[in-house]
This record gives sequence, structure tokens and C-alpha cells, in this order.
Amino acid sequence: SKRVFKQIMRSLCHIARYSNLRHHWQTLSISKFSSNTCDIEDNSLLPCKATRFNNLYIDLSTTLTCKDANIDNDSNSFEHKLDHSLQVWSQNGIRALWAYIPTERVHLIPILVARGFDFHYASAGSVLLTKWLSQNGESNKLPSSPSAMMGVAGVVHNERNELLLVQERDTTYVRKWKFPGGLVDTLEDIDVAIAREVQEETGICADFRSMIGLRQQNGIKFGGSPHCMLTD
Repeated sequence: SKRVFKQIMRSLCHIARYSNLRHHWQTLSISKFSSNTCDIEDNSLLPCKATRFNNLYIDLSTTLTCKDANIDNDSNSFEHKLDHSLQVWSQNGIRALWAYIPTERVHLIPILVARGFDFHYASAGSVLLTKWLSQNGESNKLPSSPSAMMGVAGVVHNERNELLLVQERDTTYVRKWKFPGGLVDTLEDIDVAIAREVQEETGICADFRSMIGLRQQNGIKFGGSPHCMLTD
């Protein structure tokens, strides 16, 4: 049914929601994730939120202070607080760290990289860095950076069973006839995406009915793995 299909499509679109993951972390203090009593004040650590699998999310978009010193103007204060936080988190069994760096704090990136953080994902206005703390020699279990893109193409036909085909206007390749389609926008459902693409490319309003096929190909754009849905 269409309802079941939309549920499947939403699960396939989780990768498009990656850039909004930071809105779903659950706040948790250091004393809550520790198996032992912890008497360290929360403001002695970098602001963090707990995630599943004993991971911590460090949100550097928040106001950072260290004993009333502005960390943005004092890199030594940030380094001290970071080193202290890393020690406490490691001692409390945290397995991995995810550091969200907004554009206005990119000057902190070299300090994080010097302590073993690595680039994981970048989007407009922010960079996400990760660090595996390797508890008990456990190998790195962090997922690779999201690299998939979702595209759609529509098989549009009328009551005379005539198919709608288009040619790309701006292309570096030989212009060929193809089904209208394009990339799915972030948080956009598949049925909405294909109706939008058909209307944008041809001016025709079409109704989604069903999915015909799925194609996946590696190494197309930026080393990613685009998925293409063929719909009716």
C-alpha cells in the first residue's frame, strides 16, 4: 500500500536527516553516565550530551566559560578544559566523542585535531569531528561519514499511454532523452520529491502512484553512493 511504501521511504531517507541529528540528543550530566559517584562540577567540563552506546556529543555552539574566562579569547583555557574533560570522560567509560563546531568557532578545530579528533561530516555552518576513546582496546566502531544522496525519476504517462521525456538544458554530456527527476531535498518524502521535480522540469502536475524500481551506484559525486527511485 501507499502507506507502507511511505514508511519504507522514510527509513531510506534517514541519511538525509543526518544533519539534524544534534536536535535529538538527550541531555545527561557526567554524574548520570558514571557508574561511580562523581563529585566534579558540571561546569568543569565541556558542555556535552549523552547518546546511545556510551557516546558523548560535545556542542561547542553553546556559551563556553572556564572560571569566568572567555574560552573564545583564551585558547589555553579551552585546551585545559578539553584535556580535563577527556580525562574524566575516558575514566567514566565513554567510548566515543562527537564534537559539533559552528563556523564562528572553527579556530578550535586545530586544538581538537591535535588531541586525536578527526573530521567526520561538514554542512553549511558547521563541522562534525569525532574521537574514538578505545575503551579496553576496543576497535573503532564509529560509522563512516554519510555519503549517500537520494534521487528520483518519474515515469509520467497520460490517458493515451504517452510517456513524458525531457532533455537536460545544462549538461556537459551529449543531450539525451530521459525521465524527469532530480535529487530529493533534506527531510522531503519521495512522493513529494518526484511530484516537485516533474513540475519544476516540465510544468506538469503529476500524481504519485507507486515505486517501480531502485538503483544504487557508487562513486558518482564526491565519492558518494547515490540511490535513484523510479516511480510511476
